[in-house]
Amino acid sequence: QARARVPMEVGSSEEDEERERERERKLKLKKRERNTNHQREKRKKTKLLKNLAKKLLLEVPAFDEDGDDGGDGLGHHRGVGAAERVAAMPESIAVMADEGTDGGVAKAKKKKKGKRKRGAGEVFQGEEKDMAAAAAAPGPADAPRRTSTSLLDKMRSRLQGSQFRWLNERLYTCSGDEAYRMMQKDAKMFDNYHSGFQLQTEHWPVRPVDAAIAFVERRKVAGSTLTVADFGCGDAELAAHFSKAEGEKVVCHSFDLVSRKASVVACNMADVPLDSSSCDIAIFCLALMGCDYPLFLREARRCLRSKGLLWIAEVRSRYSKVKGGDTRKSDFVKAVCTALDCKILEHDNTNKMFVTYVFQT
Repeated sequence: QARARVPMEVGSSEEDEERERERERKLKLKKRERNTNHQREKRKKTKLLKNLAKKLLLEVPAFDEDGDDGGDGLGHHRGVGAAERVAAMPESIAVMADEGTDGGVAKAKKKKKGKRKRGAGEVFQGEEKDMAAAAAAPGPADAPRRTSTSLLDKMRSRLQGSQFRWLNERLYTCSGDEAYRMMQKDAKMFDNYHSGFQLQTEHWPVRPVDAAIAFVERRKVAGSTLTVADFGCGDAELAAHFSKAEGEKVVCHSFDLVSRKASVVACNMADVPLDSSSCDIAIFCLALMGCDYPLFLREARRCLRSKGLLWIAEVRSRYSKVKGGDTRKSDFVKAVCTALDCKILEHDNTNKMFVTYVFQT
C-alpha cells in the first residue's frame, strides 16, 4: 500500500504542475490582451484629442533662446554684431578663449580665405589682443566692473531659459490632465515655468495681464457685482488687483495647475469647480495650452451666463499656420463661434506681441 501511494502522489504532483502552468499561461494571455486593449484605448483617446484640437489648432509659441537678447520674445531676434558681442564679454570668457576652450570667441570666428589655419586651441596674435582689450575695456563711468558673478548670473539665466522652453513645449503638446498630473507631481516645475515666462516677457511693452485687467475695468457697472473666472491665472495677479481696490465689486475665481496662493484652485482647466452659468467674464491670458485646449473653452462656455464674455489673449506666432492668421475672420474665430455658439465682439491685433479676442455667448 505504501508503494502504491508513491505513483499516485507523483501523478497528482504532475497534474498540479500542469494546472499551474496552464493557469500562468492563461494569466499571461489575459495580461497581454489587457495591455493590447489599453494601448488600443490610449491610441483611440489620443486620436480623439487630436481630432478635437484639429479645428482650433494653434502653434506652440516660439520664444527666444535668451530672455535678454533684445528680441521680442517671439523668436524675432535683434541683430547684434560681433563687435558688440565681444565688447560685452566678461574677462573670464576672454581667458577661456585664450586657453582654447569651447567658450572662446576665437573658435567662433570664421577663417578668412588665404589665411593660415589655426591649430587646436590656437589664437592668432591680433585676435588675442582684441579680446584682451575688449575684456579689459571699462564700461560706463557709473557701471561697476564685470566680475565672474556676472558670468554666473548669465549662465543661470540661460539655464532658466532652457528649462522654460522645455516646459513650454511639454505643456503645449500634452493634454490638460497630463499637465495637471505632471505639475502636481513636481510643483517646482510650475515655479520654474513662471519664472522663465517672466524672464522671457519682461521686455514686452504691454503685458497681457495688464490688458486683461483693463478689459475687466471697462466692464464694471456701478451697483452690480462682476464675476470673473481666470483660467490659467499663474500668480493670480488679476484677482490681486481687484482685491486691493476698496469698494470694488469684482469677484475673481482663479484656477491653475498648481496653487501657490490660498485664492487659487489647482485643477485641470477642462474641469473647474464652478456652477454652470455663474460667471460674467472668462479670461484666458496665454492659457490655451495643451492638445485638448478646446475642452478648456467649452468649460468656460459652461460657466458663462447668457451674454457672458470670453476674453482670449494669445501670442501672435501661434496663428502662423491658421487660415486667416490672427484676423477677425480667421478660421480660429469661425471655429470658436461655431463650437461655442457665440459671436465675435472685439478683436485687437495692433500689439506686436499678442492678439486679443472677445466673444459673447
